[in-house]
Amino acid sequence: SYSRDAERDADAFASQTMGKLGRSAAPLGELLLRIPGAQAKGISTILDSHPLTEERLDALKKGQSPVTGNVLLSDGEWRALKRICRP
Repeated sequence: SYSRDAERDADAFASQTMGKLGRSAAPLGELLLRIPGAQAKGISTILDSHPLTEERLDALKKGQSPVTGNVLLSDGEWRALKRICRP
């Protein structure tokens, strides 16, 4: 029931919110590029009704501000998280 315009508005909100927190929203766009693998295989997914991923990434990058917030994870914590998330 969500329109592409509603998704664009949600992305704009995410970008603004991340900017206020001293963070970039661009990684969200990069994550979205990883999700549509099923679409490439011709499988219908929830993303069918969303804006094109490249369009979303471009919009999120355009609205990004410099990262000024505190470090969220140390290098060791980031390595541990990536290790946990491996298939």
